[in-house]
Amino acid sequence: MEVIDTLALSLGAAWASGINLYAALFMLGFMHAGGYMELPPDLQVLADPVVLAAAGFMYCVEFFADKTPGVDSLWDGVHTFIRIPAGALLAAGAVAEVGPAAELAGKLIQCSNPAPNRRVRPHGDDDLPPDPHRGAQAS
Repeated sequence: MEVIDTLALSLGAAWASGINLYAALFMLGFMHAGGYMELPPDLQVLADPVVLAAAGFMYCVEFFADKTPGVDSLWDGVHTFIRIPAGALLAAGAVAEVGPAAELAGKLIQCSNPAPNRRVRPHGDDDLPPDPHRGAQAS
């Protein structure tokens, strides 16, 4: 892969994982398995059918958790701490064949990325009374 392709994959995958980790994992694996894009060797495991099934299942769980008042805030609160290291790992996997300096740079960029926190802020108080259905509408 060329350097610009690697950089685009690294930053794009890290950013997308901050918005929806499981959808990002599923789509990267699906696109590689379908021959639509070539993933670096360290990320080709995402195309494994077991990984695709797990990511797809967790995407469905997250979709319904996002629509349930109370569960939405808990899910987003916990996943704020899961999305950041997962995005860093995706970025590191995308640049692993470039070299250790680029891998470290990718991790540093992702750790400073505010995208994982964007899901919590817009509807952090959506589960509070008086309107418990507002959480599903905001999503």
